[in-house]
Amino acid sequence: MRGVHDEPISTDLPHSPIAGFDLDMASYGLVKVIRRDHTDPASAYRWEPKRSIHAVARHNRARCDQRHAPSAFTNHGGS
Repeated sequence: MRGVHDEPISTDLPHSPIAGFDLDMASYGLVKVIRRDHTDPASAYRWEPKRSIHAVARHNRARCDQRHAPSAFTNHGGS
């Protein structure tokens, strides 16, 4: 998928419950980085999937299904 960042997590752009400090909003990451203490950049973090990761998964699943679907041009034993 073009335009999707190649790293699914951006630890340097953490989520904040305060909208003005929510750097995750500008992140291309596919998961939301949530710091234990949103005021301390060195604090431990966890992550949660964003809605975008599900959209990428649907796109990839559809592409995979297209590649493995029988083609109308495949010879199925006929002459």
